Amino acid sequence: MVALVVALLSVPVAWAATWLAAQDAADHIGEVATVCGTVAFTNFAIRSKGQPTYLNFGRPYPNQVFTILIWGK
Repeated sequence: MVALVVALLSVPVAWAATWLAAQDAADHIGEVATVCGTVAFTNFAIRSKGQPTYLNFGRPYPNQVFTILIWGK
């Protein structure tokens, strides 16, 4: 999981000129931006369809500020 987060953070993000704090993301739906914040909890749902990985920002689930969903398949 740590390797995945490091890999995602090392990808160039030149296409996203706007940087947002995780708590501000809800006010920018439909825009292209980079969301920054602290990952408070991760969950790799290996037994779920598509093997999703969830990265919860700010606070752990169910009180997260922002969630990133990464499909495994």
